[in-house]
Amino acid sequence: MKLLSTLFITALLLTSPMLFGQTKTQVNKIIETGQTDNRTMEHLDILCNRFGGRLIGSNAYDNAAEWAASKFEEWGMEVIMDSAGVLPVGFNRGPWFGKLIAEEGMVLHFATPSYTVGTKGIQRGHVLIEPQNRNAFERMKGALKGAWVLIEGTNEGWPIDFSEEATKKRDSIIRRNEEIAVKNSKIRQFNFENRNTDSVIKEEIPYLEEPALFYKEMVEAGILGIIQKSELPIRALYDRKNINTLSFYHLPEVPDIKLNRHQYEKIYQMAKERQYFE
Repeated sequence: MKLLSTLFITALLLTSPMLFGQTKTQVNKIIETGQTDNRTMEHLDILCNRFGGRLIGSNAYDNAAEWAASKFEEWGMEVIMDSAGVLPVGFNRGPWFGKLIAEEGMVLHFATPSYTVGTKGIQRGHVLIEPQNRNAFERMKGALKGAWVLIEGTNEGWPIDFSEEATKKRDSIIRRNEEIAVKNSKIRQFNFENRNTDSVIKEEIPYLEEPALFYKEMVEAGILGIIQKSELPIRALYDRKNINTLSFYHLPEVPDIKLNRHQYEKIYQMAKERQYFE
């Protein structure tokens, strides 16, 4: 459980403290201090570079709140740290980096949504394109272990939903795609049998698309993580669907990477051509 606390004071930290009902002399003194002893950049440096990102539920958030309280006390204010809520699991963002290892390798530019899992140190693996139907999944199942998987769709900032509700939705799409696969098989057979006749060639039915359609099955097969295309600038939000139900017994199991669209498309083409790279 991660307690969230907030200051029982409304004040602007980046300027000198102000109290209600001040005299003109006090107001002028505050203005003078702001002009001659302005600490705005000093405070920003501490908040941005010492504490960094301060997501609720993170140690950086708690440390920044305690530091802010100490500054208010230093300025002569009485400070009360009041509980603002509880998160079931804390979250600290660590460093992230990645590299494509190939003839034309590159440093990867990506982000991951908050409250998603990181890697277990440096993890190196081959790259595959996600399966779109059951037959494709069964064919590539053995190759999924230790793989980074490129998934469909374009990132909107949110991670892939791994909740039971989302799993049920994906299962229904899989069943529908299995029906489409049967129909497409018959269409291909018809087109083949009538290839030298005047019969009109039938178009295959497109499969229903859903990013990480076989998410649960791929995780069970041992993938390293999923990678999704992202427009620039890369947008990374948080796991809004699961944040309130997370526990140490119910956490996301694989990283959810949002990769620079240009790099994603290049890697996707390489994987489509079955080039080997990591």
